[in-house]
Amino acid sequence: MSWLLFKLFLKKKMGPTAILQQMVVWATKSDPSITNQTIYDPEVWDRIGVRLWGAATKGDKTAFGLLQTRRNVFECLRSQ
Repeated sequence: MSWLLFKLFLKKKMGPTAILQQMVVWATKSDPSITNQTIYDPEVWDRIGVRLWGAATKGDKTAFGLLQTRRNVFECLRSQ
C-alpha cells in the first residue's frame, strides 16, 4: 500500500489528513527508527501509543490531542 493510499484509506475514518500528518510527524520525532516501511506495522503504532500516552500524562497538549488519531490508525492497521 503506498503512502497516498494509506492516507486515503484513513481519511474515510478520520476526516482531514492534517491531523494524520501531525501524528506521523510526532511519531517519527519520538522514534527516529520509524520508516516508510515500518509505519504500517501495528506493533510500531502500539509503541507510539505508549510514548504518546506518556507524553500526554505529563501535560503535553499536542500528544493529548493526538491520542484518538493514534487509536484510529492502530485500529485500521490491526484490522488489515
